[in-house]
Amino acid sequence: NNGIIELVADKKFFLAYDRQIADFIMTAEIKLPAGKANSGILFRSQKKEDGSMFGYQAEVDGSDRKWSGGLYDEGRRGWIHPKKPIENAYNEKHWTPNRKDAFNRDDWNHYKIKCLADHIQIWVNGVKTTDLKDDTDDKGFIAIQHHGEKGQVYQFRNLRLKEITP
Repeated sequence: NNGIIELVADKKFFLAYDRQIADFIMTAEIKLPAGKANSGILFRSQKKEDGSMFGYQAEVDGSDRKWSGGLYDEGRRGWIHPKKPIENAYNEKHWTPNRKDAFNRDDWNHYKIKCLADHIQIWVNGVKTTDLKDDTDDKGFIAIQHHGEKGQVYQFRNLRLKEITP
């Protein structure tokens, strides 16, 4: 399909790389379907026996809250950056309008994720949306997510991964 990975499902699932990665730079492009849609790129994540995954996720958020490029801990702690509730002092300082508006809801979006030791950085369309330190996981799987909206087609292309040797 012209180098495009299309995920279609009736329930949440993850398409994962077959080995664990520690330090890396990853780039990818994603396009959400129209309507209700949410996705993510998991990294340094872990697999459960039932096939589900948990760990860091670069958020791909098609909703009005505009949290694309935020850092979510799938299946564990929940939101790391920005923080809930949406209106709080942390978000006012760190989740600025240029970060909120980096994601283009109706087109392809370029993501860059860089992990080096405990330093995690995420960019959306060239805008740095996340820059923090967290040492919960130092390696794990990389995966792309279909959030489970029945019949919705999530598109990914130009996935690139470069491992970094510290």
